Amino acid sequence: MMNGLNFMTFNVRGLTPNKYSAMMKLLEDHRIDIALIQETHLKGNTDEHNFTELLDRNTQAEWKTFWHNDRQHGRARGTAIWIRTHRQGRAPIHLHPSTVTRKGMGRMIRLSLDWSGHKLRIGNVYMPTTSTSNHWTISTALINHIKKDTQRTQGIIYAGDWNFVEDQTLDTTSTKRINNKQEQYLIRYWKETVGNSITECQQETLRQKHMYTQHHGTMEGTIHSRLDRFYASSDMTRYITQPIKTIEIHSYGIVSDHKPVIMSIIGKLPHKDAAPVQKEYMKRIKTAAKCHPPTMDEAKKSFENFLSSFQ
Repeated sequence: MMNGLNFMTFNVRGLTPNKYSAMMKLLEDHRIDIALIQETHLKGNTDEHNFTELLDRNTQAEWKTFWHNDRQHGRARGTAIWIRTHRQGRAPIHLHPSTVTRKGMGRMIRLSLDWSGHKLRIGNVYMPTTSTSNHWTISTALINHIKKDTQRTQGIIYAGDWNFVEDQTLDTTSTKRINNKQEQYLIRYWKETVGNSITECQQETLRQKHMYTQHHGTMEGTIHSRLDRFYASSDMTRYITQPIKTIEIHSYGIVSDHKPVIMSIIGKLPHKDAAPVQKEYMKRIKTAAKCHPPTMDEAKKSFENFLSSFQ
């Protein structure tokens, strides 16, 4: 989408130097604005700085990168959020760097931003690989963070490699997963505790086309699963107007057992730059509140009419 905000979630299975140029081409070809990356396997600040520098230079765009590495265990885990703050034909992204939080030794990073009338809380998650560890992570960390985020006046978008499926009959070809009682309990627990806060985004699109996001070779053959997905708060789902899709990475020469998943949202203010309109909104509301408190509703109605001229 030309003027929308394009998200990508991808378990890259190690952000090695030989993947740098391929990743940049992937971002450019699909006009990615926000990339949520798992398993970077980076250890220190030098790796982060080198990649960010290459990203800015080779994509000729202004990127901001936020990293969360597992420095305790060396080159393992690792999550990152890369944001293209400006792109021609799209309203700019306004970041709030002070809102960045990092949890779980490279497993979760979150931040807030404003774009085209949206106030967004973005989360990138790399869940553990076992049901027991997954349950512990959800119950002790993830639920609390999601609840805190839903209490804010923000739309919420979480993405990542969740390492469990939503539906054991449709989202995996693994008989071990289908018969896994621990995972069945985990799925039920996830839906009961988190389902009221954030909902899975259009995963049925991938289900209908039998498109999986993770492929794992075994002695019995290749197992396919849908482990990589987006979740959003209910107020955001109406802005997801395009089908969610996966990207084939073979042509890019990127080696990973996961596929990138792309999702786009449209802005509340579909015009070149939301900032002047937001400024006008605050001006009208503040004036009404300060000078004529009874006319607050009238000011809001006036602003709604003002917005309709852009649609």
